[in-house]
Amino acid sequence: MPSQNEVYTSPELATNELELSEFKKAIDAVAHKDYQKALLYFCRLDSVTAANNRYANLYTSYHGYILVVMGDSSGLNLCRYASSREKKNGDVFYNLAASEIILNHRRKAFVAISKGLSYEPLNKKLINLYQMINKRSGLELPFLSRENWLNKLACLSILRFIS
Repeated sequence: MPSQNEVYTSPELATNELELSEFKKAIDAVAHKDYQKALLYFCRLDSVTAANNRYANLYTSYHGYILVVMGDSSGLNLCRYASSREKKNGDVFYNLAASEIILNHRRKAFVAISKGLSYEPLNKKLINLYQMINKRSGLELPFLSRENWLNKLACLSILRFIS
């Protein structure tokens, strides 16, 4: 799972004072792992922000991400919806990728990261997330998926031999 510090985005993104205040409070709640409070703020931002607001997709993606962090997989649909409409902000794709990782959808996380990097190639959070999930333990057979029974058997055998 990505570190919580990498979820944060600059609060200067907001377009008015009320929006800025809500966004700062939501980000602060995430920083303190108060996901219930963060959910309230992002839900409110998501519902009152006009669809043509340039940060509407960002708020929707955060809303979905927080739901996933809290164990509600339906938040993934919000992240996917936001990313389908986004054409600039890599953080929207970061939230989608992080949600996909939490739900063990590794391949879909790679797709989200790639798409986010195509819009924002220097997004450090996306680059860090890519580097984090691109590492294999070295115990797998690289030409098979991790879920393949042969890979699981090989890992178990190697782990037993090592210990």
